[in-house]
Amino acid sequence: LIPVHEVLQRIQWDPALDSKDFTVWYKDRYQNDDKLLSSSFDAPNVSVKGKEPLFVKAIPPHRIQAIQYKTDYILWDKQARIYNDDILLLYPPPTTSTSSISSI
Repeated sequence: LIPVHEVLQRIQWDPALDSKDFTVWYKDRYQNDDKLLSSSFDAPNVSVKGKEPLFVKAIPPHRIQAIQYKTDYILWDKQARIYNDDILLLYPPPTTSTSSISSI
């Protein structure tokens, strides 16, 4: 299973992906039950100490349980050990053309 921080980095930095399409499911440290909470990827960090501006990047990675794309597609699931990278494969990272390299 690919580490969750790698998936989060791809969502955050890949210009072909819209981070508003992703929801992160996580365990709250103060909840004693198995209920998962959700947060949009772009939610601001207002509750976790530190300088990280995004909430999903501020919470410890071990608390993240799943990442959902839009409403019905599970991209990454910790418990089920699923990494469906189909959506990421549809949007490959941009490549640098050789013509722009040779002009430098």
